Amino acid sequence: MKKQIAAILILAAFSAAAAHSQSNGEYQIESSVIAGGGGTSSGNEYQLTGTIGQTAAGTISSGGTYRVFGGFWHPEFAPTAAHISLSGKVLTNNGRPIAQAWVTLTDANGATRRVISNGFGYFRFDSVEVGQVYLFSATHRQHLFVTRAVLVNDEMTGLELTALP
Repeated sequence: MKKQIAAILILAAFSAAAAHSQSNGEYQIESSVIAGGGGTSSGNEYQLTGTIGQTAAGTISSGGTYRVFGGFWHPEFAPTAAHISLSGKVLTNNGRPIAQAWVTLTDANGATRRVISNGFGYFRFDSVEVGQVYLFSATHRQHLFVTRAVLVNDEMTGLELTALP
């Protein structure tokens, strides 16, 4: 059965107070604010239920093997998908740029986006979600291309789509 420790910090003056646990370990509470809220922090066999005065949001109070996360959120947020720009060039098989080629980006759900290469063969897609595999294909009235699968993990500026000989 878990032991439960309930804490009520009423005044900001307790911000530098040190407290002792049941195992005589020392805890340092770095700062606090008067604020409403709740939530529960737990670890091992101890649980702390927040009340009116909580440590300043985003701080960690710790001592020994125990940690209490302060504020109204837990500091370990789930990652959000970042969006980047992806650019490249459409080329002939001997390296010359191809203008007016349609470049298609297809995601894992089958959603597609299309852009057209400029006079120097360059193309660009904005707001591309990282951590995904995309299919890139190019079409042009005078050239054939092989579709490429690309794992996008970061900003990409040198993707080359080269026509078949």
